[in-house]
Amino acid sequence: RNVYKAAVPYAVVAGLVGARAGLVGCVGAAARADGHSAVCQGGSDGTCAMHAPDLLRPERLAALSAAGGIAYWRAERQESHELYQAQLALAEQLEDPGATADAWFNLSAADFIAGDQAGSRRCLTEARRRYVQLGDAVGANRADLGLANLIWDDEGLAVALSIMSRVYHRAIELGDRPYEILASGSLAWFSFLAGDIAQAARWGVLTLVLNHRVRDLGSTTIGL
Repeated sequence: RNVYKAAVPYAVVAGLVGARAGLVGCVGAAARADGHSAVCQGGSDGTCAMHAPDLLRPERLAALSAAGGIAYWRAERQESHELYQAQLALAEQLEDPGATADAWFNLSAADFIAGDQAGSRRCLTEARRRYVQLGDAVGANRADLGLANLIWDDEGLAVALSIMSRVYHRAIELGDRPYEILASGSLAWFSFLAGDIAQAARWGVLTLVLNHRVRDLGSTTIGL
């Protein structure tokens, strides 16, 4: 992780356009994997490259997505939303259907932490529609997880549990380990809210084991 951080400003100074865009993403991914989003405190200097006019457009798209993710995990709500909006605008300009779907998906998360659940649901619905059109089963399933987390208050826990259970098993089928774990954690929480403590404990322990297995120390610690 520290190697990636050190490499970002070097890539900026050296004018390595492709390298710096990719390194920004590596910093964010390494931080999230280790549960240390604080390492991105210095990352904003590196991500300034995303605004540089010389940054190639496809690479700028990757940089915007990565920078938006860093801002999201640092709870910088407005910045995260603006970065993801810029990602969406650029994806549409590039006529990249996959990137456009991803941008809608990212925007849903930014809307959610800003307290705009209606906006989050609208973005997720649009992302899912696009993933289905593209034949992206993983993306569609991930969107379903987000929708399940949004609808339980309106449509009831039974509906949310049913959808989340389907998402969990589908994630296993697709080999989508991150969302298998997320769905497991959501099933633990939904079961707890439904008053099924035994089931909640089972899902909770499974989630701890899965997080520990992939060395997600942050989530394991929070789960404990």
